[in-house]
Amino acid sequence: MTEIEQLHRLETLKTEFRHQPCAKHIVAYLDRLEHKLAVVSGTAIEEVLVLSGIVQGGIVAAVADYAGVYAAMSIFPDGFTELIQISLQYVRPVKRGQRMTATAVVVSQTKRFVGVTVEVLGDDMKLRAFGMLTFATPKPTP
Repeated sequence: MTEIEQLHRLETLKTEFRHQPCAKHIVAYLDRLEHKLAVVSGTAIEEVLVLSGIVQGGIVAAVADYAGVYAAMSIFPDGFTELIQISLQYVRPVKRGQRMTATAVVVSQTKRFVGVTVEVLGDDMKLRAFGMLTFATPKPTP
């Protein structure tokens, strides 16, 4: 991709994110998007908590997945990358009212797959979760 095509792709992805129904529901935001990098944040609202006042683990995974997929999609001129595998290690919980921020970076790319690492930090900058995501390379559009 040329630099202009890359900038156009990033702007397109930013616009698409604002219309993601799940992201709206869990109150997630695309804070930063660059070639091979995405930062997505969300706040622990009441609707995503379990009874003990912590964020349900699947919500943390969803924020990590959003960061990962947008980092992966940033390297392609078009198309959508499908998640093949996610492996997250949960270090500590995200609690009621806390903000979580997932930073994802593309670390490998083959003809068929894209590997992305992700770290989820709390608003206190302490690690909440980390892991690896594997996405399929999108098929070229005709």
